[in-house]
Amino acid sequence: MQVNKLWWLFAALQAGWSIVVPPRDLDNVCTTKECTETATRIISGMNSSIDPCDDFYEFVCGNYISNTEIPSQRTAVNRFIETMMKLEGEMEHVFNTNPPTGGTQTPRAKMYYIFKSCKKLDTSEAIEVRNLRAVLKDSGFASWPKVPLATSKPRNQYNVINEQGWNGLFGISVEVNYFDPGTHAIFMDVPHFEPLTERAFRDLPNTGKTLYKQFIVAITKLLYPEYISHIGTIADSIYNFEVDLMTATTEDSRIDPEDNRKMKTLREVERLIGGLPWKTILQHPFQAIKTALRDSQSVVIWRLKYYQTVSRQISQKTPELLFNYLGWKRIVQLLPYTRSTLYTTYSQFMGSVDASFNKVSAQANCIRHLMKNMKFVFGDVYTSAYFNLDVSSDIDEMITYLKQSLISLIGDQQKNWLDANTRKSAIHKVEKMYQLIGYPNWIKTPRELETLYQFLPLVSSSMSYVSLMNMTLHNNFYA
Repeated sequence: MQVNKLWWLFAALQAGWSIVVPPRDLDNVCTTKECTETATRIISGMNSSIDPCDDFYEFVCGNYISNTEIPSQRTAVNRFIETMMKLEGEMEHVFNTNPPTGGTQTPRAKMYYIFKSCKKLDTSEAIEVRNLRAVLKDSGFASWPKVPLATSKPRNQYNVINEQGWNGLFGISVEVNYFDPGTHAIFMDVPHFEPLTERAFRDLPNTGKTLYKQFIVAITKLLYPEYISHIGTIADSIYNFEVDLMTATTEDSRIDPEDNRKMKTLREVERLIGGLPWKTILQHPFQAIKTALRDSQSVVIWRLKYYQTVSRQISQKTPELLFNYLGWKRIVQLLPYTRSTLYTTYSQFMGSVDASFNKVSAQANCIRHLMKNMKFVFGDVYTSAYFNLDVSSDIDEMITYLKQSLISLIGDQQKNWLDANTRKSAIHKVEKMYQLIGYPNWIKTPRELETLYQFLPLVSSSMSYVSLMNMTLHNNFYA
């Protein structure tokens, strides 16, 4: 991907005049309303009284900086944030003016009801605690947290993973096989850590580490005050295990990717990684949707050292610790969708350790949540309301000239930086480049969208937002 971007940039720099507009129309530039508005906005943000040779940044952005206030509940503002705020306003208007008409509950209708649930005013702390505990119970964490004298103990480590999932442990998904395009493979990467990314967690000062432990304690007290005498010990064990995982991630990142990426079959994975019954673990979620995996199924291990290290660590931990860690990861995955004290505690912690975190109200996050967790139906709704098909043809024409310019550049015999075979292959590659403008056409096919949301049951705006988002995340995992 980076190489392709470099090629496009190189071609643009070398033959920019033929990319911006067709050669036959050099004088007819920027005549549309949108273009003139953009040009006016760019010019108004500049400070032309400054010599660009003295302070180029002030010359380009001076007026924008001095005349633009940071919106309330935001930590910064720029053109991208302004665009996002505009999009949020537009989509709220679409939802508020286009309620479902009844009949079969389509993905669009489900998104509408989820949006309406998100926009409801906060309920009491007791109700929100009850809602989240109900979701945790449905997710297999009815007996969370496990304490040393618990009567209901997990059977073993891999059963905990099979029953409670691997969120926060492993980043396993089904993707197009990079090594064999046209086929799919199981990809094993590092997980998406929440609430803090690997880098954010690693960079925490001692005060930040203390705040994180206090955050674990505070949330656990809100949810399970009956375990108050054990909460400190539970929080320490969760934190220490997370430190081990982050250390494994950091050490893995230092290894040459060529030595750390392997494509194997399902049969071979267990022997290569070790520590856990990997074949059983990988098969389990597919069995839930009645899909059998063959021993010949391709598995791409993207971060081998991480899996080897963590598998060994898990085999040395108690099932109770693993259960508690996975339960905590499930909680922090759901906290952004809570309300009242739960959300406030989450928001205050994130704001204290992450300067870029926007401490907006829970209701102000609705559009971003939908864009992230229901991205395909969100894209369908947005493009139907706002996408101008004329833009597609304009961009298509621009890309055509860009490709012609790049082919001309590569094919110039006076440039000797490519041998004949490489030149021929490069031109062939450019000619065969696939272009996707605006959106994939399949998102306009109702049957395709219904397939993607087939595991999302009937919903209602009267249901709690955290339960609706939990069902959406469950659907996204299996779809």
